[in-house]
Amino acid sequence: MNMIQFFERFLLYAKIFAPILIFLIIFSILMVFVLVVRDIFDSLRIKFLDNKNTNKDSDDKFNLKQDIEN
Repeated sequence: MNMIQFFERFLLYAKIFAPILIFLIIFSILMVFVLVVRDIFDSLRIKFLDNKNTNKDSDDKFNLKQDIEN
């Protein structure tokens, strides 16, 4: 097999496998992006729920103070 046949075969394989590799690279980058965004929103949700619970506790304490005063 001479060099011309080798390069022809190489180009044939490159045409077949290049789109698959490009898809896998783009898919992996998107998956990392999705996981990072999901983690950020999850941490924000936990912070929001913590703030909501503390506000609820403070509201309960405020209501108890009002009941005691009445």
